[in-house]
Amino acid sequence: MLDRLETIMRTVALTTLVACALLVAREHAGREPAGRAEARPAAGEHTAAATGSAPIADEARRSDSSRPPALSFPLPDPPPFGDTYGDPRPGGRTHEGVDLMAPKRTPVHAAAAGTVRWLQDEAGGRCCALALEHENGWRTRYLHLDNDTPGTDDGLAVGIAPGLERGASVEAGELIGWVGDSGNAEKVGSHLHFELRDPSGRAVNATALLQAAAEATRREAEAASGRSAQ
Repeated sequence: MLDRLETIMRTVALTTLVACALLVAREHAGREPAGRAEARPAAGEHTAAATGSAPIADEARRSDSSRPPALSFPLPDPPPFGDTYGDPRPGGRTHEGVDLMAPKRTPVHAAAAGTVRWLQDEAGGRCCALALEHENGWRTRYLHLDNDTPGTDDGLAVGIAPGLERGASVEAGELIGWVGDSGNAEKVGSHLHFELRDPSGRAVNATALLQAAAEATRREAEAASGRSAQ
């Protein structure tokens, strides 16, 4: 009796195994071998074979919200400057902006249209700096603005353009303040510390964008000079 039961169980097990093998074989019969399936482009995306060009770069696929705004140079006469982003600073910090050396009271202009996000304008206190928020949440910061009464180093003035307050709208190229040596720039010399930050608040190296803006400003000045000479 036991021998017969054991034989029946073995037969059932073998039958089940064969059936499973047939199902697996049928399932894979219509599939392409692993690693050879066509990589189909997503909707709206083109492959190199379809367009005859190289694959689309990650930068080109970034949404408009992740692209920085077009910048105009924040000073009227671009000075020589290099890439100071990431330079070491006391306390283990790194420099999060680009320094543009210029004489005190040099006008500072908004590098792009936006609204005033915050400002420090306390004469004799926290002064002088401001931040603008631009399209898609990008921000620019302007630090070390003048905090001195003209001709002095008294720290009793405010180098921010009159009428600016939190939430105020500004246009690209609009006067927002003047270069100074406020904050920790007293021993460095007057300059504008310019920062660019993405919508998450992370600092971004703006050197290349500023260099392009400086070159555009120089070309415009040369063209204007040529027209006036005619």
